[in-house]
Amino acid sequence: MCTLGIVSKREDTHSYRIVNIPSKTLTALLANLKPKGITLSPYINSAWVQAFQEVLLKDSYLGLTDVSIPCDSRQFIEPGVDTDIYKFGSNTGGNHFYHRFQKEHNWSSVQYFNGFFQWCKRQQNFLYGLGMITSEVIMKNANFDKIIDEAVIGVDRTGTVISNIGVIRTREDKYEVEDLLFSKNSGGTQFSFSLGVVSTKHSGMNCVITMCDGAATPDQFDQIVKRFKENIIKLA
Repeated sequence: MCTLGIVSKREDTHSYRIVNIPSKTLTALLANLKPKGITLSPYINSAWVQAFQEVLLKDSYLGLTDVSIPCDSRQFIEPGVDTDIYKFGSNTGGNHFYHRFQKEHNWSSVQYFNGFFQWCKRQQNFLYGLGMITSEVIMKNANFDKIIDEAVIGVDRTGTVISNIGVIRTREDKYEVEDLLFSKNSGGTQFSFSLGVVSTKHSGMNCVITMCDGAATPDQFDQIVKRFKENIIKLA
């Protein structure tokens, strides 16, 4: 759903906010998720969509918002396939769907997103777009800059792209990561918001949230971020 009717431009600027969930809180949250067979990504989805819809779409008749979840799709390819041919280029597939209004961030909402993730996996939806950039039809017959320009520049901006790269493990006998940020923005895409999530043992979970300026007011952006953080720690 388009937020304020803005379109994507190459010269767009972005605003950034950082949410930190301390290691102790993150550990408690993961302990609550594990017995339910739920990973952190659908939990983050539930927390974000509820916050986003509450602030920006509360007066919308439909209340739908779209979210895209990138992932390394090679993990879903059947054994026996040479995954190295997808090692470069667009090996990041993912899903992109509209989601219904979430009145609250609760276990019911989390289960909804977890079930959705499992459905995408069964349908092999995460394989969408795998290797597109390096495919023969693109490399030999098309100007990729032109494809991107026609696909995502000058179109209405929509919802959010969420990337969770998980916990960064360290070998304490060799090195130790004290803190880490994973930052990106919507750039040359049609999305208005972007979440980059990464976790470390010492500093917990960091979420860098970016907004294409004009997608919402600064006050609305702050309200979304505040509600998102409240949602994350709510069920920890």
